[in-house]
Amino acid sequence: MKIINVCGTDVFVTKKRIKNIYLRVKNNGEVFVSAPLFMSDDLIVDFVNSKAEWIKKSRSKISKREACKADFSEGEERRFLGSKYTLHIDTERKNGYYFKGNDIVICVGKDSTVESRKKALAEVYRDALGEIMPEMIKRCEAKSGLSANEWRLKNMKTRWGSCNTKEGRIWLSVWLVEKPYEFIESVVYHELTHLKIKGHGKDFYSLLESYCPNYRSIQKSAKRR
Repeated sequence: MKIINVCGTDVFVTKKRIKNIYLRVKNNGEVFVSAPLFMSDDLIVDFVNSKAEWIKKSRSKISKREACKADFSEGEERRFLGSKYTLHIDTERKNGYYFKGNDIVICVGKDSTVESRKKALAEVYRDALGEIMPEMIKRCEAKSGLSANEWRLKNMKTRWGSCNTKEGRIWLSVWLVEKPYEFIESVVYHELTHLKIKGHGKDFYSLLESYCPNYRSIQKSAKRR
């Protein structure tokens, strides 16, 4: 299996002894393609691009479905740096949060909504990621020899990160903090590599894996959690 990035979407490609090419979007939003053994990457990219609107609609449906499942309510299981945490709601206070063992307590008052609880948790994650990132970025930039002009955190729903190559600005999703530390680091290397190579061809992944040799295994492992 190999990963081909098409317009910002990682597509997991497996080549088989088949005559036709097939595409599917899994329940977690990941895009998988099964292609004939000798089909070129360019043809695969063209095929995925031709299905862009369908992929977008499928992922949107999945996101809405998942949003319905997660209501950020009392007792909901969350992840923090890859470990399981339990979300608790403090209805006595309207602002703030705190950790208590493996519990994350958000203060949202008595009349909270799904959206307000999600926003409150996103702020917990923003602060936590803000504590983690400076040292990680410093180390990754030193190892790669690449550096961004600016790093920002954003409440992104469908992407872990993005890179504005023209401005040298990198955005990271606050929800990254739910993933293991090494996964967050792999995303930092991924976005840094874009400062040198815009696309996601062989050269991109070759350079990326020179900074982060276990990139692919880290990505696969984190997706199984």
